[in-house]
Amino acid sequence: MQGFDENYWKQNYSQPQTMDCIGNAKEHALYLKSFFDLEQVDISSIIDLGAGFGVLFQKVCKKFIPYKAMAIEPSELAFKKLASKKLQPVESTQLIIAQETIESWCKKKDHKKLRFDLGLCNSVFQYLDEKTLEDVLPVLSRRI
Repeated sequence: MQGFDENYWKQNYSQPQTMDCIGNAKEHALYLKSFFDLEQVDISSIIDLGAGFGVLFQKVCKKFIPYKAMAIEPSELAFKKLASKKLQPVESTQLIIAQETIESWCKKKDHKKLRFDLGLCNSVFQYLDEKTLEDVLPVLSRRI
């Protein structure tokens, strides 16, 4: 499984409250909800492709109350922290948390269960090489 090791998380997430989409995750969630409400777009399913510790994912799920939500994270340390959190905004939300890469998720056979109204993908693409981006972007555009 790919992903970042413990040193990456300690070094880069030592002051999480100062980080975009963590320290201001509530504001990002509010902005997204307001924007889609204004545009009259119903968001009832959400996926986070590289959820990290799940701060933004949790806030967005709480704002939208989706019927289906999924978070994927390849790094073992972040995945364990993510899996230990209370991320399900309501009991009826179908929540899936998976330890996998964006590439492995995109290689799965297309299925309606893999389609989402809103995709979160913060601080992920810069770690993918050009070939991987060419492979995953068409899949993401079909599924989200």
